[in-house]
Amino acid sequence: MSTDTLIIGDGLIGMAVGWALAEAGQTVTVLGQSEMTGSLAAAGMLAPSFEAQHPRAAPGLADLLYESLTLWSGFHDRLVKASGLTLDYRREGIIALADRQAPPPVAGPPIAVPEGFATLGPACLIADEGQVDPRRVHGALATALAKAGGQRRGGRVEALDLEAGAALLSDGSRVSAARFVIAAGVGSAALLAGDLPKLTSVRGRAVLVEWPGFPTRHVVRTADLYFCPKADGRLYVGATEEPAMAEEGALARLWERAVALLPDLEGRRILARFDGHRPALATGTPLIGLHGDDPRLIVAYGHDRNGILLTPVTVERVLRLIGGLPRFIGLESPLE
Repeated sequence: MSTDTLIIGDGLIGMAVGWALAEAGQTVTVLGQSEMTGSLAAAGMLAPSFEAQHPRAAPGLADLLYESLTLWSGFHDRLVKASGLTLDYRREGIIALADRQAPPPVAGPPIAVPEGFATLGPACLIADEGQVDPRRVHGALATALAKAGGQRRGGRVEALDLEAGAALLSDGSRVSAARFVIAAGVGSAALLAGDLPKLTSVRGRAVLVEWPGFPTRHVVRTADLYFCPKADGRLYVGATEEPAMAEEGALARLWERAVALLPDLEGRRILARFDGHRPALATGTPLIGLHGDDPRLIVAYGHDRNGILLTPVTVERVLRLIGGLPRFIGLESPLE
């Protein structure tokens, strides 16, 4: 088969880039193994003020995080219109909460501690931040991609042959393309040659519980825990940070801390336990650009904890790298 652009990776970023290119009239194939994507294990928080302070974050990451947050409403509106689906997108603010060991992780106007949390406070509200449901976003992107004429198929790339303009798949088949976009998360670097920043897989595990009527609609975060309630009565509790090889007892310790802070968690029905891998670059910021100045090969990986938040700005930057395409979110004039 042949296509204008082959996108390797069908997480949120790969799917979103594919949709944007299909909307622009290009032939696109998105290739991946969606059951492996970290997007489907994530809670979906849109929290630049928290993430900019993470120890792995580079000093310049904050600007990228906030830029992408400003694009999220436009991205949401366009995706809802294109897919006809809802995303549980909310920007009512995030509550930063002290726990017994640490003050609130970020500062903001004071707010009452939500009912049920075993802390004397303080708590503060970080306005305009919020959340989206990654599974709904992924499903909406699949629908929008198909409606725009894009193709999606399962498969794993063994090697790229840029001179031949083809990707060799593990089943022995080939996909020909004029351009390749690498958005395969922790698997991206294995497809690329040359001197690359070190890519580490940081394991993250979380628990999904059933809790209709959670005491607040807000995401609640401490220095090392989050409680992310969804509109359908599910609550994400997370998340660990471990080496790629599981750290024995890490999830149990996280759960113990969560129950100590929110005792009513005890006995709640557990719906799922998630186990994902964050693609963390040593540079502390994602790599979005041409690989080796070759216009046929674009990379978009290393988003670490922020793949969902950074999806809109990554789409815009990939379109800019390709050139000659209209801005996807916001202004409709061609990108310079």
